[in-house]
Amino acid sequence: MDKKDYLTRVLRMGCMLYAILASAFGTLGIVAIMIIASGDITSFNYTPFYIGLGAFCYGTSAIALLIRAIFIKKVREEGEK
Repeated sequence: MDKKDYLTRVLRMGCMLYAILASAFGTLGIVAIMIIASGDITSFNYTPFYIGLGAFCYGTSAIALLIRAIFIKKVREEGEK
């Protein structure tokens, strides 16, 4: 296996692993905020935290999957030439 194939595989696996872990941690973070918010007696609004955490985690996951899809498409096109 040459260096280019190795780097291609590492990038593909890294993007997929990041997307899975970021989504899982985003979900766990939102659940943790919900648990904290349910025990809070005050009327503090946690909605911005939900939106911010969800946008960051799920947004970066989507970007990683988009990069992975574009990269795979380019690698396949180069392989066909």
